[in-house]
Amino acid sequence: MSNEKLDAVEKALGNPVAGDLSDNALKVRRNLLAFGIVSIVITIGGVKIDPASSVLGFKFVGISEDLITNSLLVTNVYFLLHFIWYAFEGFLEWRLRVTGTSTFSI
Repeated sequence: MSNEKLDAVEKALGNPVAGDLSDNALKVRRNLLAFGIVSIVITIGGVKIDPASSVLGFKFVGISEDLITNSLLVTNVYFLLHFIWYAFEGFLEWRLRVTGTSTFSI
């Protein structure tokens, strides 16, 4: 058995195979959790909008509870699909890494 093949096998089998998510996937997961918690609190808590309220001194006209609920739903769906995509890519990378280690012939 040649040293090159032995080194290749040791390199492939010696490195741990972990299913870690990328930094971007972790950020998307964090945002998904944050928006999910906000959505649950707003839905279960029955939060209502005061028409006289302002944000940073700006008054917004025409904002309804349905608009906020729908925008939170769209945002949650976006982050969920984005996270599923990252998780699927991570799974494919992990599967390639695991199956790639058994292709070496000694």
